[in-house]
Amino acid sequence: MRKKNSAFYLFTFSVVLILVIPVLIRDGMFMDAMLYTSVAKNMANGFGNFWFPQFSHCNMHGLSSFHEQPPLGFGLESLFFTFLGNSMYTERIYTFVMMCLSIGVIIGIWQEISANQNFKEAGWLPVILWISIPVCFWTYSNNMLEVTMTLFILLSAWYFLKYMALQQYYFLALSGISIFLASLTKGIPGLFTLSMPFLHWLCLKKTPAKKMIADTLILLSVPLMLYFILFLIPVSRESLSIYLFKRAFQRISDVPTVDSRFYILYRLLLELMIPIVITITGVFILRIRKERLRQNAMPIFFIFLGLAGSLPLLLTKVQKGFYFVPSLPFFAIGFALILAPNLQNAIDRSPVAFKKIFTFFSILLFFLGVVLSVNSIGKTSRDANLLYDVKLIGEKIPEKEIMTIARNNWNDWSLQCYLIRYHNISVDTNEKYRYLIVRKENDDNNHPGYKKIIIDTRLYNLYEKETMVQGL
Repeated sequence: MRKKNSAFYLFTFSVVLILVIPVLIRDGMFMDAMLYTSVAKNMANGFGNFWFPQFSHCNMHGLSSFHEQPPLGFGLESLFFTFLGNSMYTERIYTFVMMCLSIGVIIGIWQEISANQNFKEAGWLPVILWISIPVCFWTYSNNMLEVTMTLFILLSAWYFLKYMALQQYYFLALSGISIFLASLTKGIPGLFTLSMPFLHWLCLKKTPAKKMIADTLILLSVPLMLYFILFLIPVSRESLSIYLFKRAFQRISDVPTVDSRFYILYRLLLELMIPIVITITGVFILRIRKERLRQNAMPIFFIFLGLAGSLPLLLTKVQKGFYFVPSLPFFAIGFALILAPNLQNAIDRSPVAFKKIFTFFSILLFFLGVVLSVNSIGKTSRDANLLYDVKLIGEKIPEKEIMTIARNNWNDWSLQCYLIRYHNISVDTNEKYRYLIVRKENDDNNHPGYKKIIIDTRLYNLYEKETMVQGL
């Protein structure tokens, strides 16, 4: 980077550090993240394999293996468990690596689209607009599966832009491979960058329509060919068929999460409020100063690409804010392109004293991020009482044990995830195993054949079969 932008890169890295690491480094994560992390850890430890991962003794939805998502994300994370062990920091290191790689690709995309421009080295700007989006830094603080998908989505865009600049078809093939990997991580949503040739043609009008169609077909043919090969192989065909027909399609039709399809529009606008306000403020200042705003269609291309990754969620009522996280870098790049030329000119013209003060401020901000991160070690970000109980239960019950759980507590997935993640303990409602766990608020203390174990838990009561107790 050029020296005049170094303070802004340091500032951006410090903001990333403050927004993500102090929460990421603490114990406790969103349930979905712990679910997928447990599957990856099990895979690394020989319980389940790539095509037939395992979550627990019972898994989910009556299936003998885990197929809530395609297996690539679990497989990649399992490599970190293989080399780094089962520490709670393994998944956090994985998330941090994925985040750093994604930031690197965002900067790479920026340099690709700003070649020969005065703002080429302002790659910090889209990064800070991206990480300022609340659902974005929340996702990276919680190791959601979207952190893996986002990397492949960004790579697909980077390779496509290189293809458009150099017209070398292996870049288009690499883009198609990246789209395939994104979809093998999170399914159908990973395919949205197939729209890039059309959107590039629509917004920039630099490509004949026939070539746009040809590029689209080539880009589409790569994941189609790779999936065709996988469906010729029995083990991968069976795994992907279970995911597609017994989970993905069934969930779309049977398990809505919102009442209105238009919820996602409200949520998207809400999440993008910070970069939108920053962009509008920047444009307003330019108007006041009577500076000319550079006109370019490239911002529209990236904003449309972001919409291509988020608006298809309107087709289903299965909607959550973090589902559109892979589309957010493109909004950030689009908004940054609007601001960057004039902002870089302002930086170039800024006095030396301002640059020194800003550099000093960025250094202080960096050390603040380090202090906040170090201070978070050993603390919890959520589920403190649950984690306390899981620790006590794990000290009492041997690993790989199966416990009976009351039927009305079966859907306490956070409990199941933490038990599996930290102690390899499964739960089951169908048989009476040696140990029984019941949530205190639902416990009527009427469990024939079981005797209560006296431990200082906060949320759950633990019981053991009386015959087992007498035999000790």
